[in-house]
Parts: sequence; C-alpha cells; structure tokens
Amino acid sequence: MNDLAPGLVAMLIMGLGILNLLVMARIAYKVEDEVDVHLSRCSILSRSHLGFGGWEWTGDVQKLGLVAYILMFPNSLLKRGLADAEQIAAFPKKLKKLIVVPVLLNLIFFLAMCLFRVWMYFYER
Repeated sequence: MNDLAPGLVAMLIMGLGILNLLVMARIAYKVEDEVDVHLSRCSILSRSHLGFGGWEWTGDVQKLGLVAYILMFPNSLLKRGLADAEQIAAFPKKLKKLIVVPVLLNLIFFLAMCLFRVWMYFYER
C-alpha cells in the first residue's frame, strides 16, 4: 500500500498541471484580441509576435504568460519603458484575475512537482 501513495500523488499533481495548461490555452485563445486592445501601447507585448508569432497556440499561451508578468510586476517594465502605466492601471480587474490566476497555479504545480521529487528522494532511502 505504501508504493501506491507516491504514484497517486504524482498523478494528481501532473493531472492538475495538464488540466491547468489546457485551461490556459483556452483562455489565451479567447482573450488574445481583448488583451491586445487593452495593452496596445506596451512595446514588450507588441514585439512578442517576433518570438511567438509562428508558434500558433503555444505562442498564445506564452504570450498569456508575458501578459501575466506585465500585470504582476509592472514596475520592472515601467523602469525600462517597455510598458504603459496608464494601460496597466486601466486593465479590467476581471480579465486580470482570469489571466494571473492560472499562471500562479502553474507556478504552484511546478513547485509541487519539485517538492514531490525531493520527497521521493528521501522516501526511497
């Protein structure tokens, strides 16, 4: 019975992580145009098509991560002149939550996988 617990924990973490990535892909598809309108003067976002343009939906998900970074840490981009303070402040709260929460969940699932690996290292000894 002890051998079953690590496998279930791993499957749970991985399953939730994959589900979250699928949700992010759907969100990226639905809100891409709206985000482009709200952050049209952010130069870092307007140049993102150079890096993510030919990647289809994976590029959209990465662009969503970039938008989440812009919304979570605007000061680092404002200092460099890569973002517009007025547009970030006027960004709709509901849309901001819709973008930022899945990205934070991805971070939590990544840390959970790392902690699980450390746990397995000591569990196997």
